[in-house]
Amino acid sequence: MPRIKQVVAETVRDWCARECPVTVYSESKKLTFRIAVSVLLGSLPSKEELTNLFTVFEQLTQNLFSLPVDVPGSGYRKGVQARDKLHEYFEKPIEDMLQSSPEYSTALGILIKSSQEQGMKIGMQELKGFQIPKGWSVMYSIRDTHDTAPLFQHPETFNPDRFAEDQMKGKDARFQYLPFGGGVRRCLGKELAKLTLKILAIELATISHWELGTKTFPKMLMVPVVHPANELKVQFSAQLCNKNGIAEVSLE
Repeated sequence: MPRIKQVVAETVRDWCARECPVTVYSESKKLTFRIAVSVLLGSLPSKEELTNLFTVFEQLTQNLFSLPVDVPGSGYRKGVQARDKLHEYFEKPIEDMLQSSPEYSTALGILIKSSQEQGMKIGMQELKGFQIPKGWSVMYSIRDTHDTAPLFQHPETFNPDRFAEDQMKGKDARFQYLPFGGGVRRCLGKELAKLTLKILAIELATISHWELGTKTFPKMLMVPVVHPANELKVQFSAQLCNKNGIAEVSLE
């Protein structure tokens, strides 16, 4: 948690120091990437190296839904090249951990130590993940599941409470609420995402003031994933504090 708090606090203070509105969608992706690298490896690379890594990561995510046409300049080729660059960068510190006795202070260290204690051998291939055989296609829409009217009444209405535990009873919640997947292979980042959001909410509420940087709320686009059309421009400023160091929040 200390690593996450440090990265989030530094990011929010940077947002508050900017004179122009912040494009929250893209900046949030950068924040998430920094946190993931920090938690995974236990430290952050240099600012320049981290920027280059994020550029490669963006190239990968932007081409995830490309047609499988492997020709120079195609989205598919760019995505594969980005994936390989990320593998190449992270393989060195992972190999070092596999050859040593990693501490429990990093996510990779916990994974490796846990597998060793249970008598399981874990290698680079396991850490890279399962390879889908050539010619196979896998497609699933989480959004369509959450929009299924028989399961969730009025799915078009913004109502986060529909996913509350008391509302999910009798609906086999294990596979009806799927932002992190389901079953034994559900996303390992679920708790990390929840923890990050809580810390970010606390930092925003205690040290900053914000307002929409545009006259109207942005239109939401659904392809390739749900995202704001203008990346959600928001103007941040430092929160005023009283003599006790407590933020004074205006209710006007």
